[in-house]
Amino acid sequence: MESLFDFDFEPVVISDEEVEEMWSLLQLEMKKEGNYFTERKFIEKLGLQKYQESFVKKGYMTLRHDQYSAVRSHLIYHTLDEILDEFEEKVERFLENPSSDYRGSASFLLELPCDMAPTIDESQKIKGEAYELMKPFSKRIAIELGVDYYTKNILTSDYKMNCFSDKAYKTHFLPFFYDLVIPITDYDEMYDLLKNHSFVVGRNDHFMYGTTPYLKVEKPMFSDLDIAVLCQTTDKKIINHILRRVGKSMGGRSNINDNNFSGLLFAPTFSYQDYVNSLTMDDSVKIFDDIERLNRLHGKKEVA
Repeated sequence: MESLFDFDFEPVVISDEEVEEMWSLLQLEMKKEGNYFTERKFIEKLGLQKYQESFVKKGYMTLRHDQYSAVRSHLIYHTLDEILDEFEEKVERFLENPSSDYRGSASFLLELPCDMAPTIDESQKIKGEAYELMKPFSKRIAIELGVDYYTKNILTSDYKMNCFSDKAYKTHFLPFFYDLVIPITDYDEMYDLLKNHSFVVGRNDHFMYGTTPYLKVEKPMFSDLDIAVLCQTTDKKIINHILRRVGKSMGGRSNINDNNFSGLLFAPTFSYQDYVNSLTMDDSVKIFDDIERLNRLHGKKEVA
């Protein structure tokens, strides 16, 4: 029968070589997932808990509130070539086995090409360059997949954001959107329209009661595959399905100063002059008060 006297209570000595070997192993595992806050996951997966204090002493990790975190300057980041190679390999792999699951489909990769490695560089300085280099490949695959792939693999998907599904959007936004996109068959022209423009569809408070009566400006976030499909179809069922799936950027331009309409597309039924004419004195006071509130929030000078 074992007793306390049978145990060796001498502290376990971990050599520097062993620490370096285990840290290298952890570095490579975290790199595979883009160094995206994966320290705890891989420490547990690889059974490296006993090395955590050694990692801290070496300066590879920090300990705060019982949470170990990797020091970013000691991580291994993707090179530009690695980012491009991984992106192309993953897309090609998905193309071999198309999935109806939205987040398991090529369309998801085409939507977020520059996020294949979330922290690809400590300063993220090559992320924009990677995205620009991915665009031609992404465009080619999106056009190749097109409406046929979308109809077979995504049209049946239950994934929906429903940002453009309520009655107000169906009344004010959908007819406007149909008229803009259905005549376009060229990918680059559609890309410019949807990536570089926002849509003015009315007043904010006409869509959501009680909000400040700014212009209602919408910026849907379309994937490259969405853009390719919109070039290849005039079927409003498919167009509506795309709009139910896409998200939209939050914030944006609520008011327009100095009549700067750059990048804005007004619905034919609602011009800027219509907006100005619709504003009452009470509306103007609400806008003035809200601008002052935002200026105070952001430390800017008050409205004169």
